[in-house]
Amino acid sequence: MSLDYIKILDILQKGLQTLPILIQAGGTVMPLIQRLIAVTKGGQDGTVTDKELSDLERDLDAALDEFNSPLPPKT
Repeated sequence: MSLDYIKILDILQKGLQTLPILIQAGGTVMPLIQRLIAVTKGGQDGTVTDKELSDLERDLDAALDEFNSPLPPKT
């Protein structure tokens, strides 16, 4: 299996850019941090899978979408 290191670095960059936004908004970030660490280690070991990368990217995008969603109207 040939690893796409550019894809790994792109996802890590996205994660590092996303984390401060989520922290500032009071979001839960530890699960994402743990997954970013796992992807980094998997990249070093050559064991990270395309599924892990796409799942992590999907979850980072979902966290950003949730942050960017409109606030419910005040009642």
